[in-house]
Order: sequence, then structure tokens, then C-alpha cells
Amino acid sequence: MQFINCPIKFSFMIIDRFRFLLFFCFVILLSSCGKDNSLTDKQDDQNNLVELELITINIPDNLLNQYIINSVVFASKMDGSLLASQRFNNSDKTVTLYTEEEIPLDEEFMVTFAVTDNGSATGLSTYANITKEKLSSINLKTSIRLTEGSNTNFGAFGFEPTDNVSSFVGINSFDIPIMLYLNQSREDFNIIIGAGLTEPVESVYIFGQPNIGFDEYAYLLLDLPLENDFVLDKSKFLTEGIQTKFFNISKPENMVEDESSSMVLYGYLNDNDKEKHRYHSMSFTGAYTQSENEYNVNPIFSDYWFSINNGAYYAERKGLPIVNYVIPELAIDYTLTGKKINVNITGAEHEVGKIQLQDYDNENLIGYSWIFNFDSKTTSSIIIPELPAEMATTMLQGYYDNNTFKVGSVEVYNYFGLNNYEDYLNNLVMNQDHLFDGSDGFEMISNSDFQYYNSPIIDNTFH
Repeated sequence: MQFINCPIKFSFMIIDRFRFLLFFCFVILLSSCGKDNSLTDKQDDQNNLVELELITINIPDNLLNQYIINSVVFASKMDGSLLASQRFNNSDKTVTLYTEEEIPLDEEFMVTFAVTDNGSATGLSTYANITKEKLSSINLKTSIRLTEGSNTNFGAFGFEPTDNVSSFVGINSFDIPIMLYLNQSREDFNIIIGAGLTEPVESVYIFGQPNIGFDEYAYLLLDLPLENDFVLDKSKFLTEGIQTKFFNISKPENMVEDESSSMVLYGYLNDNDKEKHRYHSMSFTGAYTQSENEYNVNPIFSDYWFSINNGAYYAERKGLPIVNYVIPELAIDYTLTGKKINVNITGAEHEVGKIQLQDYDNENLIGYSWIFNFDSKTTSSIIIPELPAEMATTMLQGYYDNNTFKVGSVEVYNYFGLNNYEDYLNNLVMNQDHLFDGSDGFEMISNSDFQYYNSPIIDNTFH
């Protein structure tokens, strides 16, 4: 995940989520190490032992960034005891974990990826409730790595002091390679274009709407790169073809009313953009239960997706919001005792639970972020697993020995189009696929003892 810094603060929540996730992305870009493991078991001649294959990790080129100094994959029993571990790096193509203990095909275990950067922060991601039947391999993906590109100033004309525009291009839900903003004088604007994309972005969509100063929704679609003498003229903004739509939202009585409520709509300009998960911000509004929520749709886009937030509820879904949107009766609570995290989930429609260990009290010096994915239908507790010897030099051993890990947040997910946790493993985890390649989206409920916390917990290991 990469984020281009911008000197303005956006007024809707989704950008805040992106900004906070920058830390997580910095520590959790992985890679791997391995041997040629074409057989399902191997012979240790010196000790006369036969080691049995547990799981194989396939590693793409350049998986690790230049800041990573240690990367490890390890497997654990569900009781937290260590089964196998292996350090890996960018020269490796596969890692196969072996164990001397025979693990039945249907016995559940955990696989954890751990990466430490040169600032000693460690990011970990654990997939629990795996079996050799359900998941025999994980095919990792190299993330997009945006670097500092250009920040160019252009003239602007005709904008009122209260006018504002919104514009950014996103990729893969977390990367923002292009962002445009009016400066305070409203007489000029800046466009920031990050470097590192394999395919250049050819256009940028800009819009204004009544809740950011415009009298009505209006837009421009600009071809890139802009001419050196380009001036952004408000009178050139278009209004033809814009559709106004509404949705209602309702939720259970026990949920807090309308905290941090928003809906953000994104559009794909063509099928190629949709395939590459490259989208433009198109509209945003509130998501309130007391009245109709109005938003705008531009039919120049070939397809859409949206995010919606209301208190502890958050969703990302393909298409446009349905007219009557209902937040499900779903809840999750937790306690941490020693190394055991107990979760209490109520509600019927869910497949996946997520836990994030993180000390938000020390957010200026965060030493770890550890994410657990687990089967929410069958699992009521997660044991923090024993750390392997390859991680002895990290500060995590002290947290583990002294039972000082903190739960930052917990979440319970309903994935649209998936029936159970095994579907989640096969559709999203095995090939580290994008959310919309393996499902129609998700809705989730979060919970935390901290007032401000990272939500949603990201799906894949390598953002």
C-alpha cells in the first residue's frame, strides 16, 4: 500500500483509512526463502528422520522491499506450539514447510508471515484454521510500490472561496497514484502523480458537488499529461447526464446512531480499468438512518463499487448502493488473557473473523502489528503462537514472554458470494486475489477498546 501525501485534509473517512494503513503496508510487505521441494516428504539422513510436507509458499519476483531485514514464515498448531519455520528472501522462489510430526489431512493449523523492517517494526499476518485438505499452497503477490513522482502546479479560474473539488485515482483499494486538489486561494491547483506504475494512468476525473461548495454536481475528465499552460476553468465543468439517486439505511436498535456515517462511490472508466482494479473517486455523501441519502452517478463510467460506513459497520461492495440498505444484526466482542484471545460472535451471516494485535497507546512508536484471520463459525479463541528462532532478534519475544501484546481491534465479516471459511481460503487467500476477483465484496462489524483504531483490517498479506 502506498499513499501520496497531500497538504489538505479530505472530508470523508475513506482517506483517513488510507493514511493510517500506510504504516501497516510499510511493515507487511513479505518475501520468501526456500528449497526445491518437489516431493511431499524428505529424508534427513544424518538423523534418520522423515520430514512431512505441510504447506508450500510460492514467491514472486521482488516480493520484499529494500527496507526489510528479516522475513520468516512459520506454521503452528492451533494450541500455539511451533511446527515448522523458514527464513526467506528475494532470491527464493518457493518455501515448503516440513514437520517431523504427521499432521492428519483434516487437522487445523496456522501459517504466519512475519517481516521486520530496518526500524525494528514487525508486521505479521496469520491464517488460522488451515488444513492440508483446504489449503496446500499460498501463491504470494508482489505489491505495487509507488515512489515519489511529480507534484505540479497549474492555474485555476472561476472558483469561489468556498468551492472545492475532489479527485483521486486509486488502484487495488489502497494505492493512490494520482491526487488533485485546489489550493487555498482557489487560483491554482496541484496534481500529484506517483511513480512506479507498470501502466500509466491516461486520465483523471474531477468533480464538485453541493456538499463541497458547488451549486450542483459537475465534472471534468482530463487527459494526462496536462499541457504546461493548462488552466482549470470552473465554467468548463459539465453537468449533462448526471443522475441523482437515493438510498435509505437502517440498522439494529442496539447500534449507536449514525457515528462517522459516509458513503463513497467509485467508478471504472472501462473494462481494462476494472480488470486492473483502477478506479476514480466519483461521489460521496452521508449514510444516515434518519433520512434519505442522496448521491450522484455519472454514466460515463462503465461500472462502480462503493464503500459505506456507519459506526462500527463498514462495507465494500460491487455496483451501486441498493435502495434500502440494512445493516445486519452482527456483533463481536473479545477478551485477552495471557496468550489466549477469546471472541464472542453473535449473528448468523458471517464466515471470517479478524483480530489485530497493536498497541494504539504507543502509535508514535509502534513495534508490531499482528493480524489473525480465522473461521468465525467454528472458532471461539485464538492462541498467540510461539515465535520461531528466526525471530529471536526482534522485540516481539519480550511481548510474547511477558504477555504484553494488546488487542487493537476485532472484526467479523460476511463476504458476499462466499459460503464459508474454506471459500475464503480458496478464493482470496490461496492466490492473494483482490477482493472483487474472489467475491462481490464484504460487510463487517468491528470492535475495539481504543477510541481510534485501524478499520477495516486489510485482507491480504502484501498490501
